Amino acid sequence: MIVDTTLMRSGFCDRLRQITFGILISKFKKEKMFYINEKKTEECPFLFTDHCKIKKIKLKKKKTYKKDKVVIRMSSYDSEISINTIKKYLPKFNKKLNYNRVLKKWKNSYKEIYPNKNIKKKINNLKLPSKYIGVHIRATDKLVPLFTKLFEIPSKTTIINSQLNLFIKSLDTQIYSNSNTKNIYLSCDDKNIKKITLSSLKKKGFKVFFNQSKFSGNKLRQTSGEDFLIDLFCLSRSKIIISSTGGGVPLTASLISNKKIVIKNFLDEINIFYLLKILNNFIFYLRKLIK
Repeated sequence: MIVDTTLMRSGFCDRLRQITFGILISKFKKEKMFYINEKKTEECPFLFTDHCKIKKIKLKKKKTYKKDKVVIRMSSYDSEISINTIKKYLPKFNKKLNYNRVLKKWKNSYKEIYPNKNIKKKINNLKLPSKYIGVHIRATDKLVPLFTKLFEIPSKTTIINSQLNLFIKSLDTQIYSNSNTKNIYLSCDDKNIKKITLSSLKKKGFKVFFNQSKFSGNKLRQTSGEDFLIDLFCLSRSKIIISSTGGGVPLTASLISNKKIVIKNFLDEINIFYLLKILNNFIFYLRKLIK
């Protein structure tokens, strides 16, 4: 079997959906190896095979293959973790398949993924406490102007600057409303915003753990694959993830985790900016009616 990720035009977490689907099929077929075709892109400038491994399954790189081979080739738009995706990509399996059970197995396949020795060592060196809250801030491509926010597709998880400022300022309230811990792991993809948030949390008495990520401000993805995965696996060990925008990272962290993680998405919180969400939906459906 070959998992071909080259149609993916989005981030690592989307690519991971396809790889975990490959794990699912390998278990169905009772195989301990599959091939993978992946390449670096602007949206995902690092490779799964360079940073991660799969329990009891070997991956081999393969760039070319014959058309008669079993190939799993999803895109960013047809790889949602759902029964519909399973039906599309498991057409030859028994029609009496229990799709809810298969969906559960697909989600559980995330737990088979683990980081390489170097990443694991760096995570251990952080000396994380047994209990902490993960704070996930996605800025870079998710931080947009007000006009863009109002007229984009409602399913996009973006945030405007003043909304992000409120998220950072109210983090203490959000944390205390969900837990009494003062231990925080901070994950952020923007150097300046990470610095501001770190300072704010420390002033309010929190003990903040974080990875010393290196940032490249001129790129879409400002951190390296290694730094991204350190954040991802550290978030997966938390009890609660408080996220500025939700999305693939907190969801993937919760699926990788061996514990049940509660995800709090700031975009779903009822505050003055919730009106943006309502207005955005109204404009979107109004434009559809006009067309």
